[in-house]
Amino acid sequence: MHRSLILIHIVAAIMLASAAAQQSTRYVDIDGESWELTRQADQCAERVDKAISHYNRAPIYHQAREVSGDRFLVNSTTNCWIELTIAGVDDVSLLFKVSQDEVILDRRSLSWWGLKVHPYPREPNGL
Repeated sequence: MHRSLILIHIVAAIMLASAAAQQSTRYVDIDGESWELTRQADQCAERVDKAISHYNRAPIYHQAREVSGDRFLVNSTTNCWIELTIAGVDDVSLLFKVSQDEVILDRRSLSWWGLKVHPYPREPNGL
């Protein structure tokens, strides 16, 4: 009896975790288009280096800060928004819209407070 109770609790925990994972899909609105925020997008992962290279030509944060890209915004188009995070910057990330042929089409910033998209900063922060 005790084993079956443990098994029931394990199954319930797995079902709750699965339901929570399904509900945690987050969407970001950019210019009236809905984009899904994800870490799983092979077609976008190939474009991270292009976004980082573009950022590094005129960084808005100090060049010594590490830049990484491991989240993406995807929808039914072939374009990807690559989210770049800057080490030590906790409230905002940078977005680069990269086409399938690796052309930078747009850039924005993303506030982590409510996932709101803003214009790309005009001035370097220097931090």
